[in-house]
Amino acid sequence: MIKFFRKIRQRLLTENNFSKYLLYAVGEIVLVVIGILIALQINNWNQEWETHKFENELLIELRQTIIYDYSLIDRILEGNQTSKFSGQTILTHFDNKRPYHDSLNQHFWKANWWWQMNLRHTAFGNAKSYGLHFIKSDSLRSLLTRVYENDSEFMDDKDGRLALYHYNVVEPHIINLFESTSMHSEMTPLDYDMLQNDQKYRTILNTNIGNRNWFESYVVNIILPNLQELDQKLLEELNNR
Repeated sequence: MIKFFRKIRQRLLTENNFSKYLLYAVGEIVLVVIGILIALQINNWNQEWETHKFENELLIELRQTIIYDYSLIDRILEGNQTSKFSGQTILTHFDNKRPYHDSLNQHFWKANWWWQMNLRHTAFGNAKSYGLHFIKSDSLRSLLTRVYENDSEFMDDKDGRLALYHYNVVEPHIINLFESTSMHSEMTPLDYDMLQNDQKYRTILNTNIGNRNWFESYVVNIILPNLQELDQKLLEELNNR
């Protein structure tokens, strides 16, 4: 193509046809400019496509995170119910002065279960670092911030206080009430009769049950509905892009 244009220029110069040469030169410049503009436009399209693709990947990552958080919360709620049941079972045995049976050992252990519920922040952090402005829905941006900053920080603070209570109050007390070698899957009391009359241990059981009731209520009534709404809004955002 370059040789073709060069031959035309040479022929026009040879013929001393300056007006045609000038017209040709202008036309060649116009063609070059058009070619540059087309290349720039194609480059812009490619950049827009890459940006669109990356933003979609951020939204998909957020949805995948919500699915993970759902499964995490389901497991924690299931364990929460098991732990509450074990605590209530022990208190019922104590209140009714029932004799010791080794089947209680697993309840002593499960009543002492404790978890931290940490929502995954990676996807939200990636989206926030990129800039949440790419999300068209104002309500979606607001809800993302509420769940992964406000609600999550509140739960982290609550978990931190429960952890301090567990490690500073619960464990130092129960270590003296159960065989130290039986802290995994089962806990065997050193003296069941003494354990029945240990008011602090009863208080620990009741406090744990109360904390788990609060946790369950907060998660079921606030966290899960927010996650469900988030998932729906993210799906709408993806479908509207």
